[in-house]
Amino acid sequence: MSISNVHALSPEGQFMLLAYLAIVGTALAGLAGLAPWTIGAGAIALAAVSQSIYGDLYRRGREAGLATLVDGVMLRSLGNAVLASTAAYGLGWVLRGI
Repeated sequence: MSISNVHALSPEGQFMLLAYLAIVGTALAGLAGLAPWTIGAGAIALAAVSQSIYGDLYRRGREAGLATLVDGVMLRSLGNAVLASTAAYGLGWVLRGI
């Protein structure tokens, strides 16, 4: 068995892995019956990953005078993060009851 078969993740893959871990962690929090504030922690983690990926585009959009549009995109991204975290927590909570 050779170590040469192991490949490192690309930067994009690392961000995807972090987002996946945030969602799975929130689902596990629901499964374990932890407090619902863990939804916020998962949402913040997902929003931070989004900011890490698209932060340069947000900055360039602001510099081009599109601050209102960029703010809307950022709020929708945060809303999507909250929705994903809520769904993951809810799924974990439902599975706990089964």
